[in-house]
Amino acid sequence: MRKSKFKPISLIRHLIQLIAFILFPGFFVVIFTGIRSIASAIIAGNWTVSSMGMTTFMVVGVLLITAVLGRFFCGFICSFGAAGDLLHFIGKSLHIHQIKIPHEVDNVLKYIKYFVLTIEVIFGWVLGLSAFSGTNDPWNVFGMAFTIKNPNFSILVSIGGFILIAIFAASIFIERFFCKYLCPLGAIFAIISKGRLFRLKKPTANCGKCSACTHNCSMGIDLRGTDVIDSGECIDCMECKNICPKNNISTSVNSTAVAIASAAALTGCYYAGNIVLPVNSEALTTTNSSTTTDFTTSSNGTTGSDSTTSNNGNTSSDSSTALTSGTFTDGTYTGSGQGYRGTTNVTVSVSGGKITDVTVDSYQDDDQFFNRAKSTIINEVVSSQSVNVDTVSGATYSSQGLLEAIANALNVDYSNSNTTTESSGSSGSGGHGKH
Repeated sequence: MRKSKFKPISLIRHLIQLIAFILFPGFFVVIFTGIRSIASAIIAGNWTVSSMGMTTFMVVGVLLITAVLGRFFCGFICSFGAAGDLLHFIGKSLHIHQIKIPHEVDNVLKYIKYFVLTIEVIFGWVLGLSAFSGTNDPWNVFGMAFTIKNPNFSILVSIGGFILIAIFAASIFIERFFCKYLCPLGAIFAIISKGRLFRLKKPTANCGKCSACTHNCSMGIDLRGTDVIDSGECIDCMECKNICPKNNISTSVNSTAVAIASAAALTGCYYAGNIVLPVNSEALTTTNSSTTTDFTTSSNGTTGSDSTTSNNGNTSSDSSTALTSGTFTDGTYTGSGQGYRGTTNVTVSVSGGKITDVTVDSYQDDDQFFNRAKSTIINEVVSSQSVNVDTVSGATYSSQGLLEAIANALNVDYSNSNTTTESSGSSGSGGHGKH
């Protein structure tokens, strides 16, 4: 098999992949959950510019770039794809036998990702079920574990973690295994990029008999007898162009310039959607969420050895932090919850039986997502005296971590899909009195 000739585009591509991994390793999660949030809001009839403007701008921008120029997101920006490329490179470097799926079988297997997308749309977007959220989702686990900021490798010990490890193992033997066969976002991109304007041209009249482009296509596209590469599976990695011994694959415009421009535009969508287009968090409304937990007493109604601080400053022991729904024992309490990247810690103040203040002591999530959730969630909790509030669109995981921390401080049950476990102060992990 021929080796790809070194071209500047290859170096640029890997450099962009590295930068994207450092700056926004979870971009692919943000885009897919953004599409889901927008679709769910439209279905529920509660899409608004104030609540969904930033997310919509980012998602629509990425989809438009993909529709016009192709899947540069997958080939240059997606950190999950970059991890797959690295594992495949390691496999080849260690001379591990590479599995080449016959084109007939490969074409059939590629339909699996459309089935995965259909299941997600029906059960996740329409019915609102969350079986594949939190740590059940290998994408989420990847974003939590493999990041420069606050990596959490313990999250690998989960259903999603085990699935992720299996995907990684398969990627050593099969190039772009997940991208080709399982990725629901890839299924969306494959559909909308089919009519893209930027295409690779390969006049068959000038081709030899080497089929080097086909053998080296990372997405397993059969390029034999193809004059124009218009497959939705193409991720614009340019490996076919690099490998061609006759330089027979070309584009109407400079491919390196288009790649850089696409990567810059995609990056711009990310930052514009999260930073450049801020909205007043007080005006944010929230989208539907499966989180519907009220402030009620925990199952055993006790707080164990937790203590409270009364209004006169004397520390006293109490058998129940939450007396009835919306009525709490006066004091100051600390609690923690699992956000997207790590633990969120809060201090909750109760006076006159009511929640009067929630202070965030520390958090590990990305600033743009956590800050989007913080003001809205805290205001809603204090206003309603309940954690029966919807998560903030585009900051679901940060919202759930914050709500879990508040519930944990007040010793009430809360189901956080970030951990897929029920958090309760009665377990001894929360509701800690602060003297």
